[in-house]
Amino acid sequence: MRKILFAILSLSLLVSGCRKDDFVPYSGMEMGQVRSGSILTDEGVKLIIGGNPENYDIQTDRRILFRYQTTEIGSDGSYTIDLQELWETTVSEPIPASDPVGLVSDDPVRIFDAWFSGGYLNLTVAYAGIDPALHAFPLTFENDGKRAVLRLYHDAQETVPSGTDLKKSCLCFPMEAVTATFPAPADKSKTAVIPILLQWRWYEDDDTSRQTILNEKQGGYRAKR
Repeated sequence: MRKILFAILSLSLLVSGCRKDDFVPYSGMEMGQVRSGSILTDEGVKLIIGGNPENYDIQTDRRILFRYQTTEIGSDGSYTIDLQELWETTVSEPIPASDPVGLVSDDPVRIFDAWFSGGYLNLTVAYAGIDPALHAFPLTFENDGKRAVLRLYHDAQETVPSGTDLKKSCLCFPMEAVTATFPAPADKSKTAVIPILLQWRWYEDDDTSRQTILNEKQGGYRAKR
């Protein structure tokens, strides 16, 4: 069975792994929250939108994945960027597995990447579909005593003909409700690392791995209390 590699990717690929105090943006891809005229990255760095922001439909307070190029570093330490591409994400609260309200379907979905940043579990997924607005992706969670078990569901609310090309989406799930089911470390100066078992359903005749363990070394969630 093939394995899909899950990692917190570097800045040059998807998400910067640098600490805030040594983060020097130049170019790449980031996750962040849109503010008025700027983007606050998951690392807490404010990037001022320059270039041609009118080319993009940027809604304030939306969480986005974006590709950028730094065009100016101000004397005050600010960064001005040129947005090159952006993708809006779908943000949803995880659902307790004991109360799976709204889980009406379990259509195939494939997870390509999973990483933590900004207090979220971020997923890039692929699925057979025509209109992305007609596809929902609930995530359930439970504490099995050793780790958090997360299960991604796919509810396709449209008829998809066989052979339809795959669509891709970026999903973000706040981790606060998940971490609340685990005790805080006795030493308040420590950060709790919660191992994650992530599950999903793909087509039965495909040999792709349908679950992965994200432990401390592989990217277990570091819960800030």
